[in-house]
Amino acid sequence: AISVYNHLRPHGSISYKTPIELHNHNEPVERKWKNYYVKKELLKVGVAEETYR
Repeated sequence: AISVYNHLRPHGSISYKTPIELHNHNEPVERKWKNYYVKKELLKVGVAEETYR
């Protein structure tokens, strides 16, 4: 199952390529996913969490 996920199934978040294609060719990829984690350093300096949503 993992082999199909990594080698055969194209992913929408990485421009409809397989993870192995990007890994083997070192191609730049447009970031289409969101990061919901806020770095602790940013919270310490007062950056609002809503900035990163």
